[in-house]
Amino acid sequence: MFGYVEQERATEFLCLYASRVESDVLLFQSNIIAHRDNEKYLTDKKLKGFKDATDRKERFTVWRDTYRLAYTPNGIFEDNVQPYLIGMSKMTAANLKPITAADQQKQYHQFATILRQHNVSGRENAFDKLVNLFLCKLVDETENPDDLKFYWRGVAYDNHFDLLDRMQLLYQKGMGKFLGEVITYINEGDVKKALRFYRRKPDATQRAVWDLFIKQKFFTNNDFSFIDVHIFQSKWPLLSVLDLAHVISGGTPDTKRADFWGGDIPWISVADFSKKPRYVSDAEKPLIRLNLSNDFTNKNDQS
Repeated sequence: MFGYVEQERATEFLCLYASRVESDVLLFQSNIIAHRDNEKYLTDKKLKGFKDATDRKERFTVWRDTYRLAYTPNGIFEDNVQPYLIGMSKMTAANLKPITAADQQKQYHQFATILRQHNVSGRENAFDKLVNLFLCKLVDETENPDDLKFYWRGVAYDNHFDLLDRMQLLYQKGMGKFLGEVITYINEGDVKKALRFYRRKPDATQRAVWDLFIKQKFFTNNDFSFIDVHIFQSKWPLLSVLDLAHVISGGTPDTKRADFWGGDIPWISVADFSKKPRYVSDAEKPLIRLNLSNDFTNKNDQS
């Protein structure tokens, strides 16, 4: 698809479209890739943008590495999208579609994968995340049916911080409305309001800013913390074990055999991950190379 951009480099969107007719109803799916840079998204990340790409391979690389293969399913063929104005300014409840049993299973596995990749372990922690998300979704559809907030607007229009800000506001409203809990939420408007009289009333401005700081530092509820589940700013890429190594099964060497242990081959077990910090660079019980036998394990020479 990126080859078409070489013919017209001013192209801002690419779309992969498919449709079918069921019971005289046209059903379609459109995956839209924004071929334009979101400068706010790129700020301080030192990532390559589409403006830096010179051919289709580099454009695909930017889409894959910088924008993480992002696309949006809405923005061209919906009834509320004006001709030639690609990219919906807002999504409404009318754009939502019923979820099928097959979709439920797929979404369940995707969510479970996200929890595992971001160290959200234990049923209670996972349940808390689900409840928080469900609460935000409930508030969004009941209070914002004509301008939904609970969705990723696409990398051409959105960024992670703005998404988190919308989610935190929904969470605050939901906790207050349904559970009677007061959640501190400070938005950009609160900061601007505190600073608006800085020149005429510097002392009052200082107190207002200090009050915001106190609320943010001591009273902010972190149950809906974005960084806990999406460390996108980390210089270390977050990968699964399958992305790093070939996983094979085997057995555990006899822990009672002293001649098996004390060598130079790390044998990493659950015990090595139970300590803090969670980064593992060595094992408590290394194996002796001479006694590494295929009887109890498989080995990979490309270590």
